[in-house]
Amino acid sequence: MWLPIRPGTDVALMLCWINYIIEHDLWAKDFCREWTNLPFLVHEDTRLTYRASELGLGADDEYVVWDKKTNAAVAMPYPFPSDGSIDPEMFGTYTLPNGEQARTAFQIMKEHVAEWTLEKAAEVCWLDADKIEEAIKLYVQGCPNAGISLGVATDQAINSAQAAQGDAIMDILMGCIRQPGSIVQDRPCYVEPCNYVVQPFGLHHPDHPLRMPESEANARLGYTEHKGLGHWLASHIPTVLKAIETGEPYRPRIWIERSGNKLVMIGNAKRLYDAMMTTELNVHMYMHWTTTSVCLADYVLPTAEWLETAYAQDRLNTYAIRRPCTQLYEAVDECMHWSWLAAALAKRGHQRCIDSFNPDIAGKFYGTYWKTYDEYKDYVGYFVGSFYYNREDWNWEKFDAQAPSEYQTIEEYAAKSYNSHLFPSDDDPSKPAGFHTTSKRCEPYFDGNILLGNTGAIDGTGTMEPATDVFPKSNNYNPLPYYLEPYESPVEGDPGYDPKYPYTLTQGRLPVFHHGTLRNTPYTREMYPYPETWINPVTAKEIGVEDGDWLCLESKRGRTQGKARITKSVAPKVIYQERFWFPELLDSDDPNRAWQAMNINLLTQNSDDCPFNDVYGTYVLRGVQINITKADGAPEGIWTEPEQFNAWLPQESENTGGGNAVYGA
Repeated sequence: MWLPIRPGTDVALMLCWINYIIEHDLWAKDFCREWTNLPFLVHEDTRLTYRASELGLGADDEYVVWDKKTNAAVAMPYPFPSDGSIDPEMFGTYTLPNGEQARTAFQIMKEHVAEWTLEKAAEVCWLDADKIEEAIKLYVQGCPNAGISLGVATDQAINSAQAAQGDAIMDILMGCIRQPGSIVQDRPCYVEPCNYVVQPFGLHHPDHPLRMPESEANARLGYTEHKGLGHWLASHIPTVLKAIETGEPYRPRIWIERSGNKLVMIGNAKRLYDAMMTTELNVHMYMHWTTTSVCLADYVLPTAEWLETAYAQDRLNTYAIRRPCTQLYEAVDECMHWSWLAAALAKRGHQRCIDSFNPDIAGKFYGTYWKTYDEYKDYVGYFVGSFYYNREDWNWEKFDAQAPSEYQTIEEYAAKSYNSHLFPSDDDPSKPAGFHTTSKRCEPYFDGNILLGNTGAIDGTGTMEPATDVFPKSNNYNPLPYYLEPYESPVEGDPGYDPKYPYTLTQGRLPVFHHGTLRNTPYTREMYPYPETWINPVTAKEIGVEDGDWLCLESKRGRTQGKARITKSVAPKVIYQERFWFPELLDSDDPNRAWQAMNINLLTQNSDDCPFNDVYGTYVLRGVQINITKADGAPEGIWTEPEQFNAWLPQESENTGGGNAVYGA
């Protein structure tokens, strides 16, 4: 079943599903009672679940429930008593021993979603109420061997964190946790050894020599307000751009870019371009020339393409290998750029870089930084062997000799996740392992969000200042998902409504390309030479365009072009267009036209006048309001015909040795 939802309204639909599941008593009774925090009583002021010690009822690691049998507040031990001595109420408001009133977490959730009826969700999401109900029943029918799988679409709107919360709540309510067929599993994965390795493993350990000191980490731009970024040790892109523009609180002077085509991929791309024109040094690491290389970079560090690098990755019960199978030109694996940079800084006395090459310091984190590519490959081989195959003698050659291979049977692999919360705990085999949370239960009422906003850690142990400049205005992140109407709204009467921009834009990736890459290959461009603007027939008639018309698309931030494709694959009033750039324009009089001619990210949001997601600082790539008019023709200079791409067909050349010539130099 397809629900053609209005872009940016996914959380509204999720709240409707949660309300329906609760109101129709469809939730998994035993799982929610025994393995979630939904029966826990919640402090009305702090919104945190009560600890038993706060009320003199038990220990710090116990929580408080209202027991049906004694009609009183009691400590909830871990695990749930199997003797039936406690029967917690799931809903209701109760008077505690200190005289305060407290609701269960489930009661708070029930009240929180009560307004989201089928009819309201249908109105907000541009859907049919009967179809929504049919979809809910289809999902429930498959539970607990079902799940909701999110893609990146919900990550690219203001409600990004709330979408992840809503998705998790639905699966938890239905018991779709660590079951065959469910999305949420507990697969054995120590780290992802060679997934984009640019630094040695163990970097998240507080004692790793390359890890930022806490004071530096907490000073990352935008991190105080959007503390969810801490998981990736990341800064907030719009805040970084603002610092470059204003010099407040400090001005970044150097930009090292390791993605291929930022001017095509980032929201409100013109803002990035303007900021980068004011930095003192821009460096681009990539394998071929893009708009970043030509329009922004002072230096380009040739970086190997994926088939030119050594790579390893677990897939299910198997560890696979990618052997460098071709060497096109003198480009090196990105990991070597970073290791050589660290070595250069070590020579200049940078203590943390010196320590990263010291076996006595960095060695305890699986190994030191590598000095040669062979050393790096042996590092990978050792890591895979020691963590997955219990072999301490592996290097790249020994890994290469047996890969790909199973490190356990598929039956063993599956068994390690299914109902793994019931397995004996490593710390106390007399108790079940539970879940990786503070309460050892699933926490659909996620008060860890409040602690994250106030301290930087979901268990409250962080030392950061509270977030104070988030939207909606609060120093706490909400323990339950909530819906915000997109900042630019098609809803008449909404503050973000503007009749000049009546259509809702979404975007996304096509199978022909991967993000911003492959527009410079003749074969893929012959299949898809320019971005198509997908328009529903009803909307096309309203605009007055036909299939194949060249179009102008415009938002409050910019203007670009597309070519109409009339299709029922998008809903009425919704417009889809892929991100795009034209390598053939890099040699033109104005190479900036390569990223401006038909780039949908000239229209998207990434500026201070648009609110960001509170937890992660997400800006908006989907759910932007635009207008469409007919254009006179295609942008000048772009290639549209198959024979034009003959210029890019492979040509014979001398074998230069490729990256191997550099590694051995």
